[in-house]
Amino acid sequence: TGKSTIARTIARSFADKGHLGASFSFKKGEGDRGTASRFFITIATALMARIPDLISGITKAIDADPAISKKALKDQFEKLILQPLFEIRQAHPNAFGLIIVIDALDECERKEDIQVILQLLARTKSLGPVSLWVFVTSRPDLPIRLGFKQMSDGTYQDLILHNIPKETIAHDIAVFLEHELRVVSKQRSLPLGWPSKEQIQALVEMAIPLFIFASTACRYIGDERDNPKKRLEIFLQYQTTNQVSRLDKTYLPILNHLFDDKDELDKERQTSEFRKVVGSIVVLERLLSIPSLAHLLNIPKEDISCRLDLLHVEVNIPIDEDMPIRLLHLSFRDFLLDTQKRGKSPFWVNEKETHKRLASKCLQLLSSPKGLRQNMCNLTRPGTLRSEVDCQIIGNALPLEVRYACRYGAHHLEKSGGRICDGNLVHNFLKSYFLYWLEAMSFMGEASESIHIINSLQSLTDANESAAIFDFLRDRKRFVLQNRSILEDAPLQLYSSALIFAPKMAIIRTKFEDSIPIWVTRLPKVEKDWNALMQTLEGHSYNVGAVAFSPDGQLVASTSDDNTLRLWDVDTGSCRSTLEGHLDRVNDVAFLPDGQLVASASHDKTLRLWDASTGSCRSTLEGHSDQVNDVAFLPDGKLVASASHDKTLRLWDASTGSCRSTLEGHSSFIFAVAFSPDGQLVASASKDNTVLLWDSSTRFCRSTLEGHSGWVEDVAFSPDGQLVASASHDNTVRLWDAGTGSCRSTLEGHSDWFNAVAFSPDGQLVASVSWDRTIRLWDADTG
Repeated sequence: TGKSTIARTIARSFADKGHLGASFSFKKGEGDRGTASRFFITIATALMARIPDLISGITKAIDADPAISKKALKDQFEKLILQPLFEIRQAHPNAFGLIIVIDALDECERKEDIQVILQLLARTKSLGPVSLWVFVTSRPDLPIRLGFKQMSDGTYQDLILHNIPKETIAHDIAVFLEHELRVVSKQRSLPLGWPSKEQIQALVEMAIPLFIFASTACRYIGDERDNPKKRLEIFLQYQTTNQVSRLDKTYLPILNHLFDDKDELDKERQTSEFRKVVGSIVVLERLLSIPSLAHLLNIPKEDISCRLDLLHVEVNIPIDEDMPIRLLHLSFRDFLLDTQKRGKSPFWVNEKETHKRLASKCLQLLSSPKGLRQNMCNLTRPGTLRSEVDCQIIGNALPLEVRYACRYGAHHLEKSGGRICDGNLVHNFLKSYFLYWLEAMSFMGEASESIHIINSLQSLTDANESAAIFDFLRDRKRFVLQNRSILEDAPLQLYSSALIFAPKMAIIRTKFEDSIPIWVTRLPKVEKDWNALMQTLEGHSYNVGAVAFSPDGQLVASTSDDNTLRLWDVDTGSCRSTLEGHLDRVNDVAFLPDGQLVASASHDKTLRLWDASTGSCRSTLEGHSDQVNDVAFLPDGKLVASASHDKTLRLWDASTGSCRSTLEGHSSFIFAVAFSPDGQLVASASKDNTVLLWDSSTRFCRSTLEGHSGWVEDVAFSPDGQLVASASHDNTVRLWDAGTGSCRSTLEGHSDWFNAVAFSPDGQLVASVSWDRTIRLWDADTG
């Protein structure tokens, strides 16, 4: 449908008028163009060129945080684009507009980033004096549709190309074909009247609605190595083939023409080589140059060049052989991998088999003399930081094909449907090369990705059938999580500090003990095996007060006296985003039941609702006259409850941020709030030594739970909603009947104040946390 052509035309048109602010074209597999890592940096750089007043703000942001390019997308957007644009409002009293063109957003490889980009860009809608208009082209994939669906009404307008009338599409394709073939006719001195109107119309009918058909046909017909008239006739032979798909009509004339004059044996050999070479190119996760692809596949680069030499219509083959090979359009990949062609087309590429072959080639390369080894950059000091090593040295030690094999070997294994068993090729490779692979990943700046890869490998094992490799990978993951900071900063310390402080019986230590440097003459005393601590999340600059898991378990939110929240990736321990905005310490945090929002309660008398995916603040809830101590969501996510030092509870609308009700009844500070599982009751715990139960619909107080002789610090409902547990400074926990308000039992045993209480998921146990430095588990039935 010509999405990229439209994007380029729009960009060129607005550039000619001086209104193009920036443009970015995503391209899967093309390094930075395939990910969002450099997206906002590219946009900010282009905007600086158009709006010089932005230079000061962007420079200030970079000086304040030189590592901003490595931070979360939300941080990049706010510091490099939003804040600098906000700061120049005074310098530009007259509003002016610029357009940002984003092409093929669906080709962004991390689907989570697609929604984040759309939600962040929507925040520029009402930013003066610069009006930023964003033009996006994309396939209508699910992340794209969800991203737009989450925008408020009036934020965007869409145009579905497939809904454009057929007559309009036909007209546009005809204009394009006439122009392009007229150029061919002129260049090749063909007679007037070529091509005929009938031939143009036939091509139009074959092309509708695929613009890629028209552009591919023109490239093929205009190829200087053959007669354009003959090539046009070849294309038109497929005009009446009703059983052939649009993509077949686009690519079969070209491919069949390449092999028409070959005998059967030669044709079979060449199509087999075609499937191996071109098949590898279309399933690669990153673009490779001809030499790099040759090294990866372990074949002469001349073989690759010969196979590609006749494919200039489908493949962009650069003059400089060190530049990557590119498919001109993803539809060529779709055509080759179409499973309906299995057994019918000699050009069909078996995707699983290709992934399997690439996985094997990755392992062969990494275990070869040109692959992995200890200290690949030949550093003289084991404490050398990765940031101190010249990029050229890393590039020479880890050529592109080796980096590709390190990063994507496991991906190809997973896509092939393969499994990892005790003693197989993958297991044996990991036993010998795992630590060297980690070193390489560290130099590549892929510390977090190494954890994802280990998770992927674990998913390919069976704990019962292959216990050795299962335990092996679990041990490796513990090692990586424990030494994540070393992996990020000082690769060679993997062999010294990381290895020598690993538990004595850790599998990785016993396997790689010979890798410990000889100058380490005295080993420290370490634990026998891995303890319960999985990883330590570091980043806050002051005390951490509260934590909460997202409902899907993928994120952990933490609050701190440094006035921020942080969202952490549970798998890798990396900080996804830092949520800044509160003016005082943050006391509590809670996730919306669907995980999309995070609520925070602060000493600054406010609550804030944050978007969990972007880290941006959705709304600030103001109304309390003193610090807010606790926050909780109604189970259906429609209401947020807050507990404050101002002796009130407030119920807020989660979607609008407006205050629905203020519940008054306590005579002192309220420390905690909780909803019953069915959402009908709200419990509040106070310094007045009581717990109040409120009806969430009528907002009336149902019961006052009295009996504690000290502050009530925390409150919780049992999973069935029948019991309420309260933790007090009188050194007791009380269990109350939620229906009657009567005290069922008093749990005594701690020697100091309680500060937290919780039920187990099945409701049979109650856990209590005390200042006496102990946690106690109580039987909920007997106390």
